[in-house]
Amino acid sequence: MLNLKLTGHYRYYGISFNGRMISNYKQEVRELLFKVLNGRSDRKSYTREGFIEMLKYYPLAMPKIYVSLF
Repeated sequence: MLNLKLTGHYRYYGISFNGRMISNYKQEVRELLFKVLNGRSDRKSYTREGFIEMLKYYPLAMPKIYVSLF
């Protein structure tokens, strides 16, 4: 479900000269996902290394420029 939301965001904001900002958005979503997954209980669910391993199996959608204004 998160990848569907990310793809929709990239399609809406993926225009020329906005690539850096949608890349920053992906990094912010990644950090927020780490916090949310670790906030489910009193002890940590994921270490940083474990989170990176999880992202190898369930990768986040990559940002892409969908509309070129030139």
